[in-house]
Amino acid sequence: MVAERQRRYRVRRRAGEPTIADALIAAGRLPAAAEADRGEINRAVSRLLRDWTLKVEATGADPVTPTPQENAASDVKTVKELIAKAKRQPGKLNYGAGTITTKLTGYLFNKAAGIDTVLVPYNGSAEVAQAVLTRSVDFSFDGPSASLSLIQSGAFRVLAKFDPRPFPPVPDLPIITAEVPNMDEITVWLGLVAPRNTPAAIVDKLQGEVAKILAEPAIKAKADASGLFPATSTPAEFSAFIRKEAQRWSTVVKETGMKYD
Repeated sequence: MVAERQRRYRVRRRAGEPTIADALIAAGRLPAAAEADRGEINRAVSRLLRDWTLKVEATGADPVTPTPQENAASDVKTVKELIAKAKRQPGKLNYGAGTITTKLTGYLFNKAAGIDTVLVPYNGSAEVAQAVLTRSVDFSFDGPSASLSLIQSGAFRVLAKFDPRPFPPVPDLPIITAEVPNMDEITVWLGLVAPRNTPAAIVDKLQGEVAKILAEPAIKAKADASGLFPATSTPAEFSAFIRKEAQRWSTVVKETGMKYD
């Protein structure tokens, strides 16, 4: 694996293609003397990534829809049935969530539906899936990747999706806004970012290459099979999206007082 990465690096250099080291030097994040050993710089990139922030122009998004999920043995089969049950038993039903986004999603769902269900926090999606499987919680909010096999096997029932994109494992899955009109669309997303001063030409080049890779049938099929459904945007679109998301979620965090841990 290391030898293959080194081979690809040498091929890129001979072809005159920019590497991560080129981007860092151009952005002023590395000294000019670093020109002497770009290979060493590229080997240190993983350490440098820890210092990057979201004060950037960005290249693309890879969204995942969080979904309310239940054990298939539950008597609840729709979002409306879940809300009706919660209203009959205020403060009695609980939901599992393992990330800051899904925990906040539960808060927003309670607020929009006018119900009182109780958060049971977990450390990550795997724990949440196990809690739903063992019926330690009544339902959960989570992306599909950790529980995709359970959804496909029929062990889990997905009640809704939080954005309008297709959800291939359940093609006729309703969107949450059709069930709870006051609920906003929510997407858990991953993105590729670069330092603020990275030249536009390098950002555009990276965005283009990433978009091509994510569009390759083999890559898309593997991502879909893992419960990740790739999508891309332009750097300007993604930058605007990050700012909008930051403003939106900062308001919710202030309302809840929830801490990121």
